[in-house]
Amino acid sequence: VLVTHAHGDHYGGAPYLKSAYGTRIVMSESDWKMTESQLEFAIPLWLPPPKRDVALKDGDTVRQGDTTLTVYETPGHTLGTLTPVFELRDGEHRHRAMVWGGTAFNFGRDMPRLDAYIASTQRMAQLAEAQKIDVMLSNHPGYDATVAKLAALKDRAAGAPHPFVIGTAAVVRSLQVMGECAQAQRDRFLAGL
Repeated sequence: VLVTHAHGDHYGGAPYLKSAYGTRIVMSESDWKMTESQLEFAIPLWLPPPKRDVALKDGDTVRQGDTTLTVYETPGHTLGTLTPVFELRDGEHRHRAMVWGGTAFNFGRDMPRLDAYIASTQRMAQLAEAQKIDVMLSNHPGYDATVAKLAALKDRAAGAPHPFVIGTAAVVRSLQVMGECAQAQRDRFLAGL
C-alpha cells in the first residue's frame, strides 16, 4: 500500500491491511517520522497510523506485477508527500499517469511549506511535459471529477475517448494552477490578509 502522505484519511486502513494480509506499507521517510512523533492532525475519527514499514525516497520505484511506479517527493501538503507516476494501458493505447499526492493548503501560514508546494508543482509540471503524462489523478475524487469520469467510463462507446485521459497540456496546466493558487495564498499571508 503506497500512502501518499501521513494524514489519517490516507493511512487509515493500512494497519488493517497489514495485519489481515501481510501487506507492506510504504511512505516517505519524512512522513514516517511524523507518524512516529507528532501527527499534524490527530483527529479522533482517524485511527492511529501504521507502524513503520518501507520508507521511499525521491526517484524510488515500486513494482507490482507488470506495473512500475516511480515516486517523487512533492513536499507541501506534508513534508514528505509522495506523487507516483506510472504507465496505464487502454487496450493497445499506453498512457502516463500521475497521482498528485496532496492538494490542500491545510497547514496555515507556513511560508516554507507554501514555497515547497509551489516548487513541487513546478517540478512536476516539467516532469509531466518531459514524460508526456496525459492522466492526472487526485487522491480525493472530488478534486478531479472521478465519480463523473467513472460513470462516463461505464457508458463509454467503443473507440470513444477515455474520460481519464486529459492530455499532457491539461496535466501541466492543472499543476500550474495549483502552483498559482499556492502563490496567491502565500502572497495573501505576506500582505497580512
